[in-house]
Amino acid sequence: MNSGQLIFYVLLIVAFVYLLKLLMQKRKTHLNEPMEKEATDNENAESLFQEGKSLLSSPGSTPEDKKNGLEKLVKAEELGHVEAPYHLGFIFSRADEAGCFSKRSVEHYMLAAERGFGPAQRMVGGFYELGMGAEKDDKKAIKWYKKAAENEVDDALSMLATVYFRQKDYEEAVKWAEKSADRGIRLGYIQRAVYGFVPDGSFEKYKESQKWYYLYKKALLDVPNSPEKVTVQEAKLRKVLDESYDNICKFMAEMELNEDMSYSCDEGDDDVSCKILDYEKDKDTGHIHYVLDGEIKDGIFGLSGIITGDGVQAQWCREEMEFWVNFDRENSDKLLETMTSEYKTNVERLFMLKELITYMGGIDKFEKVCDAKGIKYNEHSF
Repeated sequence: MNSGQLIFYVLLIVAFVYLLKLLMQKRKTHLNEPMEKEATDNENAESLFQEGKSLLSSPGSTPEDKKNGLEKLVKAEELGHVEAPYHLGFIFSRADEAGCFSKRSVEHYMLAAERGFGPAQRMVGGFYELGMGAEKDDKKAIKWYKKAAENEVDDALSMLATVYFRQKDYEEAVKWAEKSADRGIRLGYIQRAVYGFVPDGSFEKYKESQKWYYLYKKALLDVPNSPEKVTVQEAKLRKVLDESYDNICKFMAEMELNEDMSYSCDEGDDDVSCKILDYEKDKDTGHIHYVLDGEIKDGIFGLSGIITGDGVQAQWCREEMEFWVNFDRENSDKLLETMTSEYKTNVERLFMLKELITYMGGIDKFEKVCDAKGIKYNEHSF
């Protein structure tokens, strides 16, 4: 190969490398174009969305401003903005006779939900749950409510609890109601009180339910400088719960808690009284027979009783012993708070009183509780 041929091949290789470099640079630019375009579109979409919202919400906006604002939201939606379809759904829900269930409103809400906007996902879950705006389908409702919950839309938790309870999946209903309550949602407290108790109706679940009902009522009072506002759903749940509480209290007032114990209970307008009849215990020192009479009068608890049996003779050298236990207002309140969460209706107070005097059946246990809680009382006997 002579020198001329060598120069030719070198120049050919240089030209090839240069062309290859140009092609690679062009390909890199081509690959970056979609990402750059997407970034630009996102910036433009957000800008259009903010401008559109401002024009639509400004108090001084003219009809022309509002028209321009709507056009900007539509353009933002076309550019892929996540939240814009939700706002368009809301706008059309106010404009259309069918409200949020109108065809074009639902379409925009659906689009926002598919793009991952939490409040829209909750709304779509409602469409499927109610069968309005979409065909009724609990599975799809649950799917969208769960997506909304994942996006920290708190009331979706309560909605999930409602759907599961209607399906009689009580375990899931309780789980989601408790999650709602854990977030401090007032509805979650009353749902947990109802869903954990009503299907079972047992005494154990009643006491647990009372705890959640107490938290619910406390939440009502924790809103500063605001009147008590109970939603329609809360009112319905409270009615169900109150009726269920009445049933179990009346049932428990009539039944024997064990084969050694029976009750006689009365309730007036403001006061309640309850007597344990034929309550018998066997102790190491002999047989003891109790008749305990308790009352709550003007909010103050009092107890009296007669104890008979050979156990009385062995312990106190008497054939029988009569006693009274009295509390002042402060210590009565302490005792009631210790034994129960909060009972306001007569039926609830009556049931509480039964619990208290049953507890009194174990006098030693009662004294230990009072000592531990610093509850003072006067006891007289003869």
